[in-house]
Amino acid sequence: MSSLSRCCLVLALALCVTVAAILPASSAGAAEWGEISGTVTDETTGLPIEGMYVAAYPWTANFLSEPTNSAGQYVIRFLEPGTYIVMFAAEWGAMEQPGYLPEWWDDKKDQSSADLVTVTAGTRTVGIDAALTPAGSISGRVTDERTGTGIPNVQVTAQSCEAFCSGAYSYTDGDGVYQLTGPGMAAGQYKVSFHEHDYESEWWDDQVDFASGDWVTVVNGEDTPGIDAALTPTAPLPYAPDVIRLAGDDRYGTAVAISEYAFPTGDGFPSSVPVAYIATGADYPDALSATPAAALRHGPVLLVGRNSVPPVTAAELKRLSPQEIVIVGGTGVVSHMVESTLRGLASKVTRLAGIDRFATAAAVSAASFPSGADRVFIATGFGFPDALAGGALAGDLDGPVLLVGDGIPGATAAELARLDPDEIVVLGGLGVVSAAVADLLSTYAPAVTRIAGPDRYGTAAAISRAMCPDGSIPLGADWVYVATGEDFPDALAIGPVAGGGAPQGPSSGPLLLVRRDSIPWPTQVELMRLAPKAIVIAGGTGVISAQVEDQLESGWFHP
Repeated sequence: MSSLSRCCLVLALALCVTVAAILPASSAGAAEWGEISGTVTDETTGLPIEGMYVAAYPWTANFLSEPTNSAGQYVIRFLEPGTYIVMFAAEWGAMEQPGYLPEWWDDKKDQSSADLVTVTAGTRTVGIDAALTPAGSISGRVTDERTGTGIPNVQVTAQSCEAFCSGAYSYTDGDGVYQLTGPGMAAGQYKVSFHEHDYESEWWDDQVDFASGDWVTVVNGEDTPGIDAALTPTAPLPYAPDVIRLAGDDRYGTAVAISEYAFPTGDGFPSSVPVAYIATGADYPDALSATPAAALRHGPVLLVGRNSVPPVTAAELKRLSPQEIVIVGGTGVVSHMVESTLRGLASKVTRLAGIDRFATAAAVSAASFPSGADRVFIATGFGFPDALAGGALAGDLDGPVLLVGDGIPGATAAELARLDPDEIVVLGGLGVVSAAVADLLSTYAPAVTRIAGPDRYGTAAAISRAMCPDGSIPLGADWVYVATGEDFPDALAIGPVAGGGAPQGPSSGPLLLVRRDSIPWPTQVELMRLAPKAIVIAGGTGVISAQVEDQLESGWFHP
């Protein structure tokens, strides 16, 4: 069972109660770090919940606890001293999630009312417990209308509005039986759809679309059974898209493969490119703003290590013969040693950097948009998916990407004032860019809009709809780009191409996200709508499997 959960964290201003215990002397970094611990139970039975994740915000990947153990206990380690919001929910992006509604400490049902937890160096803040409400569920069976036999692997989705506001999705078992539950299934009304590529899609009860579908009522802690469907087989598809995989031996090689395909030189093509952007392949923060800048200036993004230029990257720079190399990020991510090596590969090398990820994004914006911008895109600086998927749209519309956290950093605020945009577009939902931050952004532009879905895959699909609205692609999109939603390097490298930055290569197109072994439902729906003529996969089979490639080649997502 899986869920389209919108359960992320937004910093709230509230009082907090903490109980601190001195960490054992053996704890690593005890003098530097603090910890948070507690127990998670079922509010109706009092029994512990195993497998629940607990997160503290603001966070990095290290701030997630291990899943709660069989006693419902958890520990979040290596926290810098300060105040945090603590959320109890299923693992981010997990397919299998416990059937409980998310909660914010202390017994709060939304982010804005959450209490703060204080963390002190060398201590463990204990007693940060939660008693969670069981989610509701919907169950039923899906059959072939001709034979009455169960259909396996049907994707069943419950959603509270047409734009995937909240809900859950799952797949039928070998007998066509399913159950939907999880953190997105709070009490309320939902419409249920059934999708399998050999059958016509259907909405309960025997309807053709969301508007005509019947509502299903869900009660917390209870199952709503009998939501069944009998599906009609479809005719064979008339055609399938061309699928091109661009991949190397690793992330550095994949970036080069993308550059080679999109930026040809010689034999009737230009002998050089105007610019090549260089970013670290080790982490994402400084690189988030590079996509629209590279698209604007018609150059690729290539990756390096902190202290070395991979041979495959050096060879590609020699082939490209760029008039300028732009390093994105400070010497902490791309060292002076690497800069020195790059100076041997281009006559001009520029570094765009600030004191942190927010200031670096502002520096890239200032260098790329010296005369201001009509439209500015805003994404969280604490995650990569929304900024990278939105980077293709930003590149296509000639706008920068700036970063925010739980507030608007000074560097971002100053750059927004300088850019003086007519519109600010927020990328991602309330869990990543809060309503409070969006309200503050309205002081910098007369219009603030938001593009979001229930998760990173849904947000990428929503960005695609903004990039290619209905009516703009009557014969199908020419190009669609696909990258993993589980890591950043390949999406970063393909972003400038998707943003229209390769005049001698493929044209601009949406950047959609997939998992290694599956195509999430929001991505499937958007592929159906786009009906692309060509799909470019960024990355090897280690990040996007041959199974997913086969599904894309088969064209089964076409209407």
